[in-house]
Amino acid sequence: MTTVVLTRAASDSQRLAALLGEQGFKTLCLPLMTLAPLTPQERPDLPEPSDIWIFISANAVTFGLPLLAPLLHRETGTTVVAVGAKTREVLSQHDVASISPERQDSEGLLAMPELSGDCVERVTIVKGEGGARYSGGRAPSPGHLGERIPLLSPVLAGGRSVCPEG
Repeated sequence: MTTVVLTRAASDSQRLAALLGEQGFKTLCLPLMTLAPLTPQERPDLPEPSDIWIFISANAVTFGLPLLAPLLHRETGTTVVAVGAKTREVLSQHDVASISPERQDSEGLLAMPELSGDCVERVTIVKGEGGARYSGGRAPSPGHLGERIPLLSPVLAGGRSVCPEG
């Protein structure tokens, strides 16, 4: 039997361990990090209104929605995109309607027709610190401003940030 070692935050590892267990894998959860909200001094100013808000993960919803909900509910004609089913589920629990790409990853996001139209002027990406800017080095269509709003940070066991400054 194959053993999969999971090093993500405990909350994420437990869900993944259950899914892998259903597929016949043995799992070993060794969470090397946890997730923490950025402090008010660390996080950026709230963004300008956007045509499209992309939530990269369920954790981005958990940490970002308390700050961004007034913007999402205030704007009409705004599209909210969840990268995957779990992210969409968490948004739904907060009464935020969203759509997801067929392929639930960054390549799927880039293939969405909602992100390729000429009528989209501003896209805001809600995510954690670090990570890839865009899959394969590609940004949304020309003319779109892909503003990234980091609202959480991975922290190693012992309290050291995974994302170095700079």
